[in-house]
Amino acid sequence: MSTTKKNWLFVFISSLLLLFFGFLWVGNFSPPIAKVTHAISRTTLVSVGSVFSKGAQSIQSFFSNILQYPSLNRELTELREENKRLHSEILIRDAIQQENKKLSSLLRIPEEHNNLFPCHILMRDPMNPMNFTINAGSYQNLSENTAIVCPVYVSSTKTHFQLIGRTARVGFNESDILSLYDESSHISIRNIRNNVIGTLSFDKDQNILFVKFYQEQDFQVGDVVVVSNYSSLPNNLIVGIVDQIEPSSSIHYTAIVKPSIDMKTLTEVFAFQ
Repeated sequence: MSTTKKNWLFVFISSLLLLFFGFLWVGNFSPPIAKVTHAISRTTLVSVGSVFSKGAQSIQSFFSNILQYPSLNRELTELREENKRLHSEILIRDAIQQENKKLSSLLRIPEEHNNLFPCHILMRDPMNPMNFTINAGSYQNLSENTAIVCPVYVSSTKTHFQLIGRTARVGFNESDILSLYDESSHISIRNIRNNVIGTLSFDKDQNILFVKFYQEQDFQVGDVVVVSNYSSLPNNLIVGIVDQIEPSSSIHYTAIVKPSIDMKTLTEVFAFQ
């Protein structure tokens, strides 16, 4: 360090010491100045103490919240479990109401339609679960190519039925059902909107029901298709609704049809006698 810097440092430290002892001297012999000095010191210490006091309170509150966290977390977990339980109860109640409504409708059908026989699905074909076996056969007056249906809309005046399939083999007390979702199934259908006739087929690779047509206006999305008069099955049974139109590289179009119910979940059906 240079001599000049050492001198300046010595002068600075000496000045600070003189000021410090001067304040002490003034405090001993000048009461007003001492009071001012004391007030300034007191204010500074109070402010610093206040800051440390607030900091201590914050730290205390923080650790208090940490100690309460397990209890709060446990209560939150209990509330979530209770919410799940209540939600499950609501779902079960709604399912029971829907099932009761469905059963009431099913019980009305044989009374209103004496040519329909209620059947239970015994088992499904492992190779094609859409095909199944019912607990009715020749003993219940069923024959081959009998329409198998399920109610989709029940009003005060009429019940509308979805075509599920038809009997392929009839035993004494059981029958094998060939559903719409089988490559050997081909149903003559009619578009309700314009009475255009087509043939409903199943594409196993794409897993779709489809109708091929040649005039662009013949089928549109939202069209309802039913069994036509050209079919050996009862006419006007609902087959499905046009869900999509696909253009083709050839001269025809393809209307993809979706049934109005999920056939994979069926347990009860009706057979025409």
